[in-house]
Amino acid sequence: MARLVRDRLPTDDLVRIKKPVWVFGHDGRIREGDRVENAEPAWSYRQGISTLGKLLHAASPGSVVERECRVGRVERSSGAWRIRDESGQEKGEFAKVLVTAPAPQARELVAGSGAEISLAGIDYAPQFSFVLGFCREVEPRRSYHALLNEDRRHAIAWIGFEEDKAGHVPSGQTILVVQMSPDWTMRNMEVDRETLLPEVMRELRSVLPVPDPEWWDSQRWRYALPKKSWDASSLKPLEDDGLFFAGDGQAGKGRIALAIRSGIDVAERMLV
Repeated sequence: MARLVRDRLPTDDLVRIKKPVWVFGHDGRIREGDRVENAEPAWSYRQGISTLGKLLHAASPGSVVERECRVGRVERSSGAWRIRDESGQEKGEFAKVLVTAPAPQARELVAGSGAEISLAGIDYAPQFSFVLGFCREVEPRRSYHALLNEDRRHAIAWIGFEEDKAGHVPSGQTILVVQMSPDWTMRNMEVDRETLLPEVMRELRSVLPVPDPEWWDSQRWRYALPKKSWDASSLKPLEDDGLFFAGDGQAGKGRIALAIRSGIDVAERMLV
């Protein structure tokens, strides 16, 4: 990842997150995080993490991105793979296809190919995320960039200060990304977000003394965190026919670096 981000791709918008990640427990007490893990550099981009995908596309001559098209099915026919959109319209015939969707969605795409059997039983934990905006700095003298719940007994799993990523937040303001725990999310996945905000604020205030936000938003991720890794060996016969799979699900952890590592490994096999 370091070679890819710092050496292979443009670094004009690349920014390093200088502060470490600290931890908190179910009682809300904050303490210093793991020094070994915090010694690893953390990076972002001024315009957001989606910049990474745009840079990879720009660095791939001949690649084509088709937007606003939801793939509905990947099927094998006459020795080739055919992709159809949700309306059933064929989008092309290909010798090799790479699927990067989470396992439950991948199963639907490749139903009938035999791959869905290997992907069965692979579950993901959901995650409800809230973004809270403040017109002044919150905790300006803190020593950490983010807080991680280490005992998994708090309703909140992660609290991140976006202003520590250069270019993300206007000077003198704070934006908090508050990611709720999988258990809390499971209980509240279908609850109206307006109803949930007061509870989110109570849980947040058990860790940090924050005021009411001036604005807020939220996002529900139904397939956020893979609960276990995929059995890549069971997918090998499909690779021989040109159907490949990649994603953080193969590592069993929701990490961008692991998803990219999986993609690089699969790309090397596809190029053989």
